[in-house]
Amino acid sequence: MKVRSRLRILGCTAVFFLMLPMARWAAANELVNGGFETPVLSSGAFITIGAGGSGEPPGFGWTVPTGNVDVAHLPVTPFVEYTAYEGVQALDLNGDVAGAISQNFATVAGQSYGLFLAYADNPVAGGVSSASIAVTDIGSSSVLLSTSIFHSSSTNSPPNADWLTAALGFTATGSTTRLLISSTSADTSASGGIILDAVDVHAVPEPMTATLLTTAIAGLLGFRRCAEMRGNEK
Repeated sequence: MKVRSRLRILGCTAVFFLMLPMARWAAANELVNGGFETPVLSSGAFITIGAGGSGEPPGFGWTVPTGNVDVAHLPVTPFVEYTAYEGVQALDLNGDVAGAISQNFATVAGQSYGLFLAYADNPVAGGVSSASIAVTDIGSSSVLLSTSIFHSSSTNSPPNADWLTAALGFTATGSTTRLLISSTSADTSASGGIILDAVDVHAVPEPMTATLLTTAIAGLLGFRRCAEMRGNEK
């Protein structure tokens, strides 16, 4: 009985650890600093990055091709009183003026990818804030995704971001792809921008990968069952 129990536990443990790298791959973000937690700022502080501000700091991961943007540790009184969607920091696409951010990332031709982001608006100016989202293949300059987002319902009194989320998709055609998010707000002042957080690009599992993940989850449930059986045999 003891030998059989030990073999069962060893088998379940092997399946459990085989599952881990697959689950990690499925959740990997292809972008650097998608949550804008770098540079690390003190509570209530912000930094303007781009033209007229500081250069892109180490670890920021993004390029500011036009205008400038603000990275802020929310809330920033009295401008943005609500908290970040995740973590503690977010990015305002309007720094002193309307700006944009871009990042190149590695892709596999023919692979499908998901793009997720959360967004709100700067409540000070009021009105509708907007931004364009473009995904392009670097090698051919072909546009893989083009859309826009709009937000007007964030408030400071009471503090309420009313975060919205966008879940989009595209298929890569080359080895390097670029994500560009640009402010298109009519109000180009510091108070007119879309505020971004939790920007994530991840490979969408192919059917075989999805099957493997399902099998791995089943293995985890089996591992739990083995542990229960082991407890009963004691």
